[in-house]
Amino acid sequence: MIVKDTEDWVQFLKSLTYSKSKSNRDVLCLKCWKIMKYEECVKHKLVQPDHIKSILTSKEYASEEKFVAVAKAMGKVAMS
Repeated sequence: MIVKDTEDWVQFLKSLTYSKSKSNRDVLCLKCWKIMKYEECVKHKLVQPDHIKSILTSKEYASEEKFVAVAKAMGKVAMS
């Protein structure tokens, strides 16, 4: 679990920004809730073909606002 407004959160956001800038963008599998590199994603799609429609490219989640929105939609946010 990662807590907003902590050093871990800041580092996570930096990683998201970097991910979005790469030519082979990272992806997020909504079913596994895992961020993968392009090469991992290719293998993942072969092993888990039912996950293909649940994979987002970094442009769809790689900002703080977008990531929080996706996390909320997927029930991954602990509300205080």
